[in-house]
Amino acid sequence: MTRRLFRILAALGLAASLSGFVAPAYAEKRVALVIGNNDYRNVPKLLKAVNDARTMGDTLKQLGFSVMVAENQSRQQFSETLLAFDKAIEPGDTAFFFYAGHGFEIAGQNYLLPTDVPAATEGQEELVRDASILADRIVERLQNKKARTSILVFDACRNNPFERKGTRAVAGGGGLAPMVQLPEGVFSVFSAGPRQTALDRLSNDDANPNSVFTRTFAKELLQPGENLVQVAQRTRRAVSEMADTVKHRQVPVYFDQMVDDVFLSGMAKDAVARPADPPPQKLAALPPVSVPQLPKEETLNAPIASFSRHNGGWSVVFSFADPTLGISWRMAGKGDFRETGFIDTLDPRTRKRMPNPSIELPPDAAAGTIEVRYVDQSGDMQGPFPSGSIPRPR
Repeated sequence: MTRRLFRILAALGLAASLSGFVAPAYAEKRVALVIGNNDYRNVPKLLKAVNDARTMGDTLKQLGFSVMVAENQSRQQFSETLLAFDKAIEPGDTAFFFYAGHGFEIAGQNYLLPTDVPAATEGQEELVRDASILADRIVERLQNKKARTSILVFDACRNNPFERKGTRAVAGGGGLAPMVQLPEGVFSVFSAGPRQTALDRLSNDDANPNSVFTRTFAKELLQPGENLVQVAQRTRRAVSEMADTVKHRQVPVYFDQMVDDVFLSGMAKDAVARPADPPPQKLAALPPVSVPQLPKEETLNAPIASFSRHNGGWSVVFSFADPTLGISWRMAGKGDFRETGFIDTLDPRTRKRMPNPSIELPPDAAAGTIEVRYVDQSGDMQGPFPSGSIPRPR
């Protein structure tokens, strides 16, 4: 009897130890940071950004997120809040970042403006950069923390906050630039398209405490069985239709580099429940959207293309190991090569304008290989190289 009891206890202990060993595969948690800035000191104040952050915080709590809410952040406070968010994230987590407030685009890069950003004028772009938070840097921080899924939502596409009568404004735009060079595992949503502005209200009689985008997006997030792409698409349609009623153009956009099809509010509507499955936070992985393929030729600087789907089609970004002076592309064996042009940024390695590393393709672009050639630092044309293939429809 004693031996039998010992064997039972030993088996229970082994089962417990095994369950503890297996658990981390599904132990990732959901953490979120929501920030709303209303009380700007040197640029126009906002009315609804703090309410938007509070609404998003309440919504994410309903979806199982541990939520940090920060309001009216100065530059130092913004940095300290991001540091606290960093510490809350562990490898494998789902991280959600939401920002409502002033945002500004300079030379293709997006900056989130703290409440103490100075009132800059023409030629003071560096002042704005130094006093603001670079949106791309937040993506990098989430990647460094090895978050499995990173979701970034920006309700910051408002008018140029630096425009004042009698002065020339900083060269940039109140609308935000598209984030097309996202790493794998990142999903971003903007409350309005490139160079568009987002509505706080539909009219002076609109008593809703939230912006047009946030009131819609928060509601769609809670719809059961919808993945992130479906949430973004439904939000885009609803916001666009509401903006049309007041003859305003606002079409939210999203950029998708997710490997998994992520559901924040329950499983897919057509999913079959299986008792052996882990708690449903993420469903089975889909094939990656980004499908880089190495060229067959032996070369140290062969370009690699990554593909990101969004509601307007495909964004394709070419990556090179070494600096280039020009980039051109075509579909394999079809037509002439087309130049990608240049962006308003100097490459510190060549001290010349940087070639535009990205192109846009329509949503119905046929699957196929893209050929790329480039001009190296010596001025010699290299290639063409097969850099990657447009993913086939799923």
